[in-house]
Amino acid sequence: MLSQSQLVLSQGALKTTDRNLDAAFTRDDQFYTVSVQDDNGVNTRLTRDGAFYLSPNANDQMMLVTSAGHKVLDENGEPILIEGNIKGIKISENGLLIVDTEEYGEKSFGLRIVSVKKPQFLDRLGGNLLGLPKKFNALGVTEDDIMTALTGDSRNQAAVRQGTLESSNVDLSKEMTDLINIQRSYQFQSRAVTMADQMSGLVNGIR
Repeated sequence: MLSQSQLVLSQGALKTTDRNLDAAFTRDDQFYTVSVQDDNGVNTRLTRDGAFYLSPNANDQMMLVTSAGHKVLDENGEPILIEGNIKGIKISENGLLIVDTEEYGEKSFGLRIVSVKKPQFLDRLGGNLLGLPKKFNALGVTEDDIMTALTGDSRNQAAVRQGTLESSNVDLSKEMTDLINIQRSYQFQSRAVTMADQMSGLVNGIR
């Protein structure tokens, strides 16, 4: 049986893409906030996937979304909608999305970034998404105990690098080697138990 599962938040290697809608964190405790619609309705989730795209909506606006199509939220918890013909996009180090349009000039949107202090309370939901457990209050903690939104003066703690993406922090070859070692150890221990059982049977059979 699986006795324990831990979330590893070590920083992955950064890969330069030179794409203006790619943005990676340089601190391992920070996450973007996105809106996800699934079988459980519309929920707020966390992700470190900074491969963003612009998706048109019915009002001739461009919406900032993730590579999976989830809406990226601003510091007020609302989807980021951009009006006008876009000339340039910049993402600052403290998580401000600055959009230059022909009609309205520059307009900035604060990406909703949170700092996770207790990652062990987060549920892994697949697709690079994390979320709060359904009944986390029963665990004796509040949302503020688990994570803090970096807004206002605390936004300066955000660490974002434009034009880069974070690679996986998992070394596949190391994990496979560790898995083989554990399997071999289990086999040896199982053989030792079998031999001990056989020896006990021989001793008990001596009269």
